[in-house]
Amino acid sequence: MVRLLKKAKGKNPIETQPSANIVEKYEGYLRNHKIHELFNKLLTQILHDRPVNVRHHILEQLSNIKNQIKNPSAHVPAYLTSGDFETMFDAYDIAGEGSLDYYTLLQAMMVAGVKNPEIYLKQDFPQITEKSMIGKPQFTQIMNAEFTKYGFS
Repeated sequence: MVRLLKKAKGKNPIETQPSANIVEKYEGYLRNHKIHELFNKLLTQILHDRPVNVRHHILEQLSNIKNQIKNPSAHVPAYLTSGDFETMFDAYDIAGEGSLDYYTLLQAMMVAGVKNPEIYLKQDFPQITEKSMIGKPQFTQIMNAEFTKYGFS
């Protein structure tokens, strides 16, 4: 994909207007259809599950996505679980204090694929401020909620 865009841009110092329009068209298409997010989600799921037959696994994941589009109220199993978020908390809590600061929470949310976590955190958990210290149960609750809504979306 990157090679295609570079080829469309050309490596000539003089870039023509038609090639610039093609690149914008490709980039717009990728952005509008969330192609990057789709591939990111598929790759994350593959790395999490480590299937023997990767192609079959990808087809299953695409089928799940298709079913989710047809039936948005259906539950989609997350590939990051509460146990994963508890482990993540423990990894960030190096000193064993039992709590993490606001900025560490933001970092963890970004690691879980939540873009612009501060916006969503203020929207969904307004009681959490820059001065907040977050314990493991609250961390796990926030991560579950935000990952389910915004992670790799």
